[in-house]
Order: sequence, then C-alpha cells, then structure tokens
Amino acid sequence: MWHFRLLDVQDVAVFLSITLYMCHLAGAISIHSPQRSLTRSVQEDVFFSLDVSCDGTPTIQWTFMSGAVSRTIGTWQPGGYTNITEDYSGRVQAFNNGSMGLSDLRLQDAGYYVVTVTETAGSSKDTGFVLKVNENDATELQPL
Repeated sequence: MWHFRLLDVQDVAVFLSITLYMCHLAGAISIHSPQRSLTRSVQEDVFFSLDVSCDGTPTIQWTFMSGAVSRTIGTWQPGGYTNITEDYSGRVQAFNNGSMGLSDLRLQDAGYYVVTVTETAGSSKDTGFVLKVNENDATELQPL
C-alpha cells in the first residue's frame, strides 16, 4: 500500500510541475496598449500603439477582420524580417515594439485589427483594436 501512495505523490508532483510551467508560459507575454478604439477619417493615418514584452524575440502578426473578411496584414520579428502582404504594401509601417502604422486610410479599412504575439517557445497572446473610418467632410467651406 505504501508503494501506491508514493506513486500518487509523484503523480501529483509531476502534475504540479506541468501546471506551473504552463502558467509560466501563459504569463510570459505582456501586451499593453493605451488606446484600443480609434476613429480617423479617409486619407488620414492611424498608429496602433503597443508595448510588447516576452521571453526571447517575439513574432508579431497583424490581422484585419470585418464581417466575413479576415486577412493577414503582415508578420515581423523585431530586428529581423518584415513581411507585409501585397494588399497593404506601401501603407504599413512595422515597429520593433509590435506597433503598426497604417497610412492613407480608406472606408474599407474600418474594422477589427488583431495583433498576435508569439514568443520563441511557441506560446502566444493576442489583443484587438477597433478602427472606425469616417468619410471626409465635403461640406467644409471652400475659399472664394
């Protein structure tokens, strides 16, 4: 009977070790953003501000979602590669801290932007932004 108790204690120790390791992985990535709901006008620029920290070098991936549409904007590693998709080429600026700039906004840019941060060990965490894009006000007074 003592043999089974020792085995049970070992099983519990292994389980606790795995649980603590998983908790460490889940808590290793931190994403902070001062503002996650943004409103801009057509042809303006927007800056999705982030501060990312994690173990190792993160991989940053931005995705756009609106209705049934979901498409990757770009993926990069700070100090490494940058891969911006053709749809966003020339309009996206990738920053080492995970932030992203998007220029020359269009009405169809309105939607939900998700950033996924993946660390070297493979764990990941994401957060989202809502962007509202207004039409330019065509009723502004024109000089005579």
